[in-house]
Amino acid sequence: KSTILTGRVMLNRDNTYAVRARFPGIVKRVNVRWGQQVNKGQVLAIIESNDSLLTYSVYAPRSGVVLERNTNVGDVATDNALFTIADLSTVWAEFHIFPRDLPLIKEQQIVNVHTLETNVNVKSKIDMLLPTADAASQTVIAIVPIPNESGVWRVGMIIEGHVDIGEKVPDVAVKEEAVQTMNERPVVFIKEDEKTYVIREVEIGESDGKYVEILAGLQLGEVYVSKGSFRIKADLLKSTAEHEH
Repeated sequence: KSTILTGRVMLNRDNTYAVRARFPGIVKRVNVRWGQQVNKGQVLAIIESNDSLLTYSVYAPRSGVVLERNTNVGDVATDNALFTIADLSTVWAEFHIFPRDLPLIKEQQIVNVHTLETNVNVKSKIDMLLPTADAASQTVIAIVPIPNESGVWRVGMIIEGHVDIGEKVPDVAVKEEAVQTMNERPVVFIKEDEKTYVIREVEIGESDGKYVEILAGLQLGEVYVSKGSFRIKADLLKSTAEHEH
């Protein structure tokens, strides 16, 4: 059982950098073009400071691709970004989760991501569910990092993601009616023979309304009482009360 999500390939915001001038001044030289691959420390532009009239270099803070070049020779460099550089070796698949699907989607779930028009696909995990909802669509964004060394995942691509939301299969589970409470602790009655039952304290996990996951206290294959568990509990309590008198 799975659910289908839709979304887009987006920049990895952790690896996207806005490059600004350190001091206001006149742009004397621009060394890079749109779409150019640059290396960390590479000189992107030369600025003449308004205050000192000395020139200084603007460097690439990280290696990546020049996605925006917002300046030309003769422009005045202010506090606006001159360049936007992004490391595209990883990108983000951003999926919109509708409220009806939100209870089914968890961080670390595996998503099979594929493009709509090609056979490009990859499996990756949900790294983060954003804590805020989109005001217009009321959806929550799920972030799935995708390795992109080959460059086949282009920012802006529409994508689909298939998330496996199959039911969890616990190692040990019992019918819900088998679990009783004694001394404020969950217990299960284990059948030793036709007339003998043993009280076993258990640690319970999730329930689907019919079966309860047993995390500890019961081994796979042990015979437990389900339908008659309440009657056995009543008999035990009655017997204990009679002994106390």
